[in-house]
Amino acid sequence: MSAIEIFEKLIDTEIIEHFVVETRRYALFLNCPDPNISTEKIRCFIAILYVGGYNNFLSKRHYWDSKTDMKNVAVSESMRHNRFMQICRFLHLTNNIDINQFYKF
Repeated sequence: MSAIEIFEKLIDTEIIEHFVVETRRYALFLNCPDPNISTEKIRCFIAILYVGGYNNFLSKRHYWDSKTDMKNVAVSESMRHNRFMQICRFLHLTNNIDINQFYKF
């Protein structure tokens, strides 16, 4: 199986769509404008996180650095740094309104 096939077995379309719904809901919960995050952007975001596990920089912003010894062209051409940081800020996996207090730590 290819890396993409393995990824799609672990994180299928239904899970990605759930991430999109909850991430958009969380932004609105914080009274921020709709971040207009799509399933493609979430997939790209997760792929960048995978790259981060392989290339160990001090900061994720180094993938977009203009210096050739730091910049990761695959990352920098697939998503803008500001978009990546926006998704980092709002990424959410559950609805805060429906949280069962019993399970809060």
